[in-house]
Amino acid sequence: ERVSRRTRHHQIYLNQKQDEKFYQNLNNLVGQYEQTRLRLKASVKLEKQRKDVLNITIEHISNDRKRHSLSINTKQIKQKNIQKLPKINPTEQYTNSKI
Repeated sequence: ERVSRRTRHHQIYLNQKQDEKFYQNLNNLVGQYEQTRLRLKASVKLEKQRKDVLNITIEHISNDRKRHSLSINTKQIKQKNIQKLPKINPTEQYTNSKI
C-alpha cells in the first residue's frame, strides 16, 4: 500500500506540473491572440486612414486640374476676344460723325 500511495502522490504531483504548463501555455496563447487582434485592429485603422488620405489627394488633384483647365480656358477666351477686336486707326479715333 505504501508504494501505491507514493505512486498516487507522484502521479498527482506530475498532473499538477502538467496542469501548470497547460495553464502557462493557455495564458501565452491568449496573450498572443490579444496582441494579434490589437495589431490587426491598428492595421485596419491605418489602412482606412491611408485610403482616406489617398481619396483626399485624388480629390485635390482633380480640383486643381479643373481650376487649371478653367484658367487656361479663360485665358484662351480673353486672347480670342482680344484678337477679334477691330483695330482702330489713330486718325479715326477722335473723329465721330454724330458730333
